[in-house]
Amino acid sequence: MKTNSIMILLALLLIAVCAHAQADVPANVRVLSCVNGSGSTYAVVTPGAAVSMNVSANASGTPSLCGVPTSFPLAYYVKTTTDFGKTWQWTYHLADFGFQTTTGTTPPVTTPPVTTPATCPDTFVPVNWTCSAANGVATCTAPLQ
Repeated sequence: MKTNSIMILLALLLIAVCAHAQADVPANVRVLSCVNGSGSTYAVVTPGAAVSMNVSANASGTPSLCGVPTSFPLAYYVKTTTDFGKTWQWTYHLADFGFQTTTGTTPPVTTPPVTTPATCPDTFVPVNWTCSAANGVATCTAPLQ
């Protein structure tokens, strides 16, 4: 009877250790850093305890929150990428990075960032066309300024 009790206790201990085991985070993992304020700023950066990053209580990323790791519970998901922002995942938890938490409070919800690659804005140049007709063909030209 005593042996069975010890075996049960060891099994429960093993289950508890496995439940809190950290995932192996690849060295090339980057996180979405975010800074709140007027005109929120986002960047793909190396994770760190002092890095403000995009996290969520849910693997779906909703709601999306912004702040340093110590502001959130260790079970929160981190928005990560392994291809410098082409694709994003909510796979790893704060605990997987070895971060420590000092509070369990949840900061305010932020607007999820746009994670599509940056594009250049359209530029419009005024063009003055000069057209002429010869031999039944209209030809138009415009000098670029």
